[in-house]
Amino acid sequence: MVSTLLPFALLALAFSAWPFASGYIDYPRHVGHKIFEALSFANKDPNFMIEKDKAEVILASLADMFPNHPPIRRKEALDIGNLVRDVDDNGQQMFKPRVAQVINIMFKNFHQKELDTKVDIFKKLVWILPLPPPNAEEWAKGVLAQEENKATLVALEGGGLDYDTIVNKLDGMQLR
Repeated sequence: MVSTLLPFALLALAFSAWPFASGYIDYPRHVGHKIFEALSFANKDPNFMIEKDKAEVILASLADMFPNHPPIRRKEALDIGNLVRDVDDNGQQMFKPRVAQVINIMFKNFHQKELDTKVDIFKKLVWILPLPPPNAEEWAKGVLAQEENKATLVALEGGGLDYDTIVNKLDGMQLR
């Protein structure tokens, strides 16, 4: 009897969400696979550079991978534990440096961007960084309106910051 049910059990597994349970991230619809694709993890060159014209598309695609239907509120900060496992040819992780490249590009000439564009960038950052889970739009508008945050915005606009520094600066922004 077991032998007659085994093919059905295997068929059920094939059409189930087994890749999610097993942690297998190459499943095309899995968020890990989408992040892998967006950040070009197939290119393991340690000197990999993200082109300026692709940074906005990458940021949007990363932010769109996470559920952000109203209300735009996450229950907990993004867990990047599994994302930092991919390494380049020198054995260095790729997630943090590549996300930092995207963010540094997005903050170039930030002071010259329209308020709506600034809010959109901040809303997307809430989804891809391990920040506390505020209401994305409310947080974005609030931190941009606070005078106390101007120095942080100038530092972010200066570019060249690593991932952890960016996260710390954004997490430290005042919101009243």
